[in-house]
Amino acid sequence: MMKKVVLLLIAIFIYSISYTQQRVVTGRVLLTDDFGIGNILITAKKSKATVLSNPDGSFTIFCMDDDVLKFKSKSFFPQTKPVSGIDTLRVYLTFKEGQKNVDLLREEGYLSNEGMKFITQNLSNASNDFSSYSNVFELIRGKFNGVEVAGNIVRIRGTHTLSGSNAATYLVNGTFVSDISDILPINIESIKVLKSTEAAIYGSQGLYGVVVINTKK
Repeated sequence: MMKKVVLLLIAIFIYSISYTQQRVVTGRVLLTDDFGIGNILITAKKSKATVLSNPDGSFTIFCMDDDVLKFKSKSFFPQTKPVSGIDTLRVYLTFKEGQKNVDLLREEGYLSNEGMKFITQNLSNASNDFSSYSNVFELIRGKFNGVEVAGNIVRIRGTHTLSGSNAATYLVNGTFVSDISDILPINIESIKVLKSTEAAIYGSQGLYGVVVINTKK
């Protein structure tokens, strides 16, 4: 009898520890501060909980204390976020350029009508053949006005600072990288140069503009 009581107490103790490690995280999935993204699949790695974001991008999910959330969809690059010590979360997803993904946005209902309008006017870019350019920097220099290229550095006119640290950042397939010199123009599906105001959706990394590149798969 005593053995059963001890086992029961151990089970209750383990359960209570496990319970204290469980909590609820709320947040929003966003394209920009103005546009939430709905129907994004959100999975907690440790608790195994899965939810879809609401039409305005909001979500609530059951997590372990040191869990990691994964955000996944067909038209946006996936992203992971650790939630240790975090109860609320804002997650910005990067759109995968190309007409196929614009069509998926409509089919899957990821964005409101206003969000769709923003995508088509600012972020959507049809595929092009860039094989006539010898390198990616020649492509940028030849295709975009108001851009200065010096070696492997791209500067967008109008973003100069007193410190001189005004180089644009590079976003390749949804990930910020420090160098794009190894990307061949023939392998580029789409490329866009966003000035500082347009690149505000990327926060401090878009302060001096962003060169957004998607490569062919």
